[in-house]
Order: sequence, then C-alpha cells, then structure tokens
Amino acid sequence: MHAQPGGVPSPFVTAEAADYDRWRRTAWPLATRLILSDVAKGIRFAMPEEYDKLKRRVPRLMNRLRGRYLEDSGMWG
Repeated sequence: MHAQPGGVPSPFVTAEAADYDRWRRTAWPLATRLILSDVAKGIRFAMPEEYDKLKRRVPRLMNRLRGRYLEDSGMWG
C-alpha cells in the first residue's frame, strides 16, 4: 500500500487507486455491520416493548442476529 501508515489510500492518486479499491471493498462489510448494530440498538431502546415481543416470538432468529450484528460489550451490549 502506498498511503501513509494508518491512512486511507487516495482514489485520486494513480499509484494508490488499486489500493483504495481494495480498502473500499474490505471496509464495506464492517461499516454495514456497525450501522445495523446501531439501528438495532436504537430500536431496542426506543421501542422496548416491541423489541421484547419480537424477542419472545422469534428467539432463535433474534439470537442469531444478535450474535452477528450486536456487540455485547459496554453500556449498549
């Protein structure tokens, strides 16, 4: 990678364009996971009764989604 250590390669520098494309493709799944995690946490705290009903109704699905998208650490876990 041609970018500065810890930095993101630039899509506007010809020598860094391929590195930027690789970085962009690998960063997307993490960004999606973080966004879904924030949405789920928001729903959990904005609509606690509905969240609990959904948890009781489809417990296996909720556990699978929780394990995949939610972090169990910190105050939001």
